[in-house]
Amino acid sequence: MTTVLILVTILALGLRATALSTFGFSEDEVNKVHAIDEYRRGHFSANAEHPMLMKLAMWTSVEATKAWNRVAPAGQSIDSETAIRLPNAVAGAALTVALFGLCQTLFGASVAAMASLLWALDVNAIAINRIGKEDTFALLFFVLATWCYERGKRQGNPWRVFYAADALTAKVFRIPRN
Repeated sequence: MTTVLILVTILALGLRATALSTFGFSEDEVNKVHAIDEYRRGHFSANAEHPMLMKLAMWTSVEATKAWNRVAPAGQSIDSETAIRLPNAVAGAALTVALFGLCQTLFGASVAAMASLLWALDVNAIAINRIGKEDTFALLFFVLATWCYERGKRQGNPWRVFYAADALTAKVFRIPRN
């Protein structure tokens, strides 16, 4: 199953990271480029309505591609649009692994393999993961948090009181449980 997950994740990354500079920047992406320029100057409040982690990942990607372009062979340089969008493509591919883990915890390995394959091949997911928007990072951390919660609930740990509070909340608000 590990081999299948690795292959599906590589497929997901390939579909998301190929030809990232095909289209120009959207207005939102231009704002992130300006925020990265402000970060270089030490002004970290620029474009504060967007998550800082994503902009820091973009900044790291831009700096890494600048370093790559200084030593890259002719014709293998990376443009700024690809550098800005690459962190989202990587996060979208990482979602394949997180989704596999969550689905395996909830439904078993065969359902997890199918869910991760469907995520890797979903045209809409690929399209969203190929632009510099917050949605990909938000979904990645949501799925990771849900996976950690479900695993923790099943393993029985010293923090059981929090899971009991969850059960009480479900009872009070009449949320159906399985």
